Amino acid sequence: VSEEYEDPQSYEEAMSSEYAEQWMQAIQRELHALKSNGTWKLVKLPKGRKALGSKFVFRVKRLASGQFDKFKARLVIQGFQQKEGFDYNETYAPVVDFTTVRVALTIAAIFDMEIHQLDVQTAFLNGLLDEEVYMKQPKGFEEEGLEDHVCKLIKSLYGLKQAARVWFKVLEGDLKRLGFHTVEGIECLFVRNSPDGLIYILAHVDDVLVMSTKLSQIKWAKEKLMELYRMTDLGEVKSFLGVEISRDRSRKLIQLTQGGYIKKILNKFEMDKCKDVKTPAETRLSEESNQGCGKSIPFREAVGSLMYLAIRTRPDISSAVGAVARHVENPTLADWKAVKRILRYIKGTASYGLVLGSDTTQDVLLEAYSDADWGGDPEDRKSVSGFVVRLCQSTISWRSIKQKPVALSTAEAEYMALSEVFKEITWLKIGRASCRER
Repeated sequence: VSEEYEDPQSYEEAMSSEYAEQWMQAIQRELHALKSNGTWKLVKLPKGRKALGSKFVFRVKRLASGQFDKFKARLVIQGFQQKEGFDYNETYAPVVDFTTVRVALTIAAIFDMEIHQLDVQTAFLNGLLDEEVYMKQPKGFEEEGLEDHVCKLIKSLYGLKQAARVWFKVLEGDLKRLGFHTVEGIECLFVRNSPDGLIYILAHVDDVLVMSTKLSQIKWAKEKLMELYRMTDLGEVKSFLGVEISRDRSRKLIQLTQGGYIKKILNKFEMDKCKDVKTPAETRLSEESNQGCGKSIPFREAVGSLMYLAIRTRPDISSAVGAVARHVENPTLADWKAVKRILRYIKGTASYGLVLGSDTTQDVLLEAYSDADWGGDPEDRKSVSGFVVRLCQSTISWRSIKQKPVALSTAEAEYMALSEVFKEITWLKIGRASCRER
């Protein structure tokens, strides 16, 4: 499947495409998984109740490098029709943030830990619902003779507002029964310290990383998890959350790159044939700085794509992306030109990545740097804070953020920047101390 192929937006579009047979097979696999899992039972809709709609969502799954993996069809309930207090209550569900991932990978690189990855199949279907929720049968796939019935959900389903929360509660409960403990302030990092060895588990919805100094402990954890859920064992980690992971164990280094993602967004915004530049931003204002962008220019989408890149593996574009992100509500042609410059920069630096670990580090040292420009914005005279946090000489956290109040001096601007980095390292130290205690 070529990289230019776009995912179908509807069932009709999927069935009229050149891959109609593959999409139908994906639908059948999804329905079989749902029914065999006991996700619902067919009942008559009770009086006074309303059945929610559903639809199939189609995705061509690709590896982080951009290579084709498989066709995926997922039945999604239309949760936007739910009413709070009626068919859902709490919805909050934590996911592991990428700073935690970078810290874990840094420690794994330095101490030569094994890192394996698991993918939970139909993760949301593992949780039992407390609320009564009804759903219409998938259009075109109604049970023969029971066309007037609806699905009463027994288990959670993708699209429900509470689905992620229900799944996390199931995972958390099962891991605690296996002897794992959550880390203070990092709910999706689980630790098990036993005489047999130390195990870390990081969970981001249905993507799970298992880390340990002993391969036997990795095997034990995977066996226990696969007894509980249907999972795909992906072996040693190669990519995680769209980030490609390569490793040099002899030098105790791990490199994070997003070359496949960069190629994708360059194609999306028709910048794949542009001329690259050496820096992500320039200070000179353009002559068309006051001219509006127009709705036809995908400014917001481009900024969002660049932010995804900046917060994961590219601190070098963080400041430039932060600057253009402040103008998403009313962008000008100068702002769009600035966005295109960042795209031109990443085209020439697509192979750049973040290197974690060190073969020379003896102590687990946490260090941080902060800075601020005083009154750098000529419109409101507000300053911009920036900081970088490093663990064992590896960059694990960074931020470029505009200060809310107007600083009256350089010292005040610097103190506000210092406050931001202190909050970050306090959170990191709490998590580190909690891991050590366990």
